[in-house]
Amino acid sequence: MRTVVSGTRGKLRSDPIEASGLRWFNVEIEGKFGYLVDDVMIPASPGIEGPGFEAWPVGSNVVVSDGPLNLRDKPYGKSLGTYATGSRATTTARAALLANGNHVIWYPVRTGRGQQGWFAADFLELV
Repeated sequence: MRTVVSGTRGKLRSDPIEASGLRWFNVEIEGKFGYLVDDVMIPASPGIEGPGFEAWPVGSNVVVSDGPLNLRDKPYGKSLGTYATGSRATTTARAALLANGNHVIWYPVRTGRGQQGWFAADFLELV
């Protein structure tokens, strides 16, 4: 067992698994491997840009391009509701990249219904 100091960066190595009523991710931190519960993690990305991806600015209007899409309380978190293709939202902060083998990019958004949460970028288009 090891204590991880707040602010430590690591890499997700798997999709979450459920155990003891919690969601756990396999992580790599400073070359060591283990599991962390999702409640103690936040996405950390100073900005995601690179081949094939250009981050959308905060305040960008987006539309669900492949619904129904779950609005989540955090990346990979519990569903707050589903949104049909064509539903609109606005990004409220910078994108976060969670590398779980798929490198899923998530955006914090405010939906047209006024809900706040996270959408996976693969199912959104900039409008």
